[in-house]
Amino acid sequence: MRYVALLLVLATPWTLPAQGTGALAKMDKLASQALHVKTVIPKQVPTKIPVLPPATTQRWAHLERVVHRHIQPAANVRVANYAKRHEARAQYAEVMSEFLKFKKEADIFLYYRAQQAQHAPLAGEETRQWLERIYEVERQLNTLRGVIRAEDIALRRAYAYLNDVIVEITPNLKPFKVPQIHFKRTDRIYKQREFFLHEPILPKRLVKNLKTLWSANYARPENLQIAIFNDCSVFVDDFLQWYKRGTLFGQDRVVFFTSAQDLLTRIAQGRIQPDVIITDILSDDGMGGVFLAQELRNQQYNGVILALSAYEEKEISGPLFMAYGFDGMISNPKNDTTPELRRRMNQALNTYFYYRNRNGWKR
Repeated sequence: MRYVALLLVLATPWTLPAQGTGALAKMDKLASQALHVKTVIPKQVPTKIPVLPPATTQRWAHLERVVHRHIQPAANVRVANYAKRHEARAQYAEVMSEFLKFKKEADIFLYYRAQQAQHAPLAGEETRQWLERIYEVERQLNTLRGVIRAEDIALRRAYAYLNDVIVEITPNLKPFKVPQIHFKRTDRIYKQREFFLHEPILPKRLVKNLKTLWSANYARPENLQIAIFNDCSVFVDDFLQWYKRGTLFGQDRVVFFTSAQDLLTRIAQGRIQPDVIITDILSDDGMGGVFLAQELRNQQYNGVILALSAYEEKEISGPLFMAYGFDGMISNPKNDTTPELRRRMNQALNTYFYYRNRNGWKR
């Protein structure tokens, strides 16, 4: 009888009371609402999902090309350091192996960026972490400059790849992007005092005859054409006034620019052929002195390029800026146009040609 009663209970339809204020009544109300939602929601959801623009549009095609860029280290690299061929080849293999590991991870990041419909900026902490990694990879690549030929294709493509990554991560740092590799200068070696254009240290016996050191053999050439680029119009106006008064570079011909692109265009058109270019390092449009120097050197410009910067010497890597294509640097820590700066600019140009003539520098 017990089993029969149990079967009858199980067979009876299970329903909750439709009235009352107890827990069962509340459960019944919630169940009714859930059933109502199930029937209403599907009608409100759109049946068609919006299609995002394809990643292969012109806007993102460049990132896709970067991701698929083929970088194959040379199997038989041409070693410049012949005294230690074995060590140089081993160093090359190790550095390029580490670079390819970085590229594998960065490719995923770039591919993800290429798929995004909108180019959202990265968070500050993420940007910092990426930049630290990029600069470390750049440092490793720079160690190869002294041991292999500068024209190694894989190395050049590695630098170009870092350029694209750093510009994608922080476009505002474009003027400080990783430089394209330059051929190592064979006419001079880096010396800090010479690069930052300090007056030479002379023996005491020559101090009295200092003027003789700036004779025709050592003084700068006459009638130079000098181009000065600075995107700050206040600086340019002060330089122009000094030039009109004859207190800046004497009788040399000086032209002034507030746009690096304008200067490049004038040179490309043959309208000016400056013997010396003095340029600021940064500019608001991202086309500062580093960009200008690289573009000119890539176009086989062999004139003198001097940097005029508010950075102090301890903040600047002289060897790195010489690799960018600069011949020297004039530091202006106060970042203002004072008579002291005018004196420094005149002295720096004389000092450059003194060192150049004494050491036989020829690009």
